[in-house]
Amino acid sequence: MREWYVSLLDRVSLNDANYAESVRIFKCMEEVSGYREVRYPKMDRMRTAVEADLTRVPSVEVNIRRDVLDGLRSPTRV
Repeated sequence: MREWYVSLLDRVSLNDANYAESVRIFKCMEEVSGYREVRYPKMDRMRTAVEADLTRVPSVEVNIRRDVLDGLRSPTRV
């Protein structure tokens, strides 16, 4: 489990756009506690949830300014 958790460092993108998501993923181990009989099922559920989050395609919002793009396509000055 420790090796899987450390491998998250290479798989999670640490930037301003998804900072909150990254923090939530790295805090996943806080939910895992208790004796072995309690802890192991929690670890399995947590790992499944994190893997599902990591394989989900993120939605990217792009603000397109058509006037700028049109200006680049047909410049007014040469």
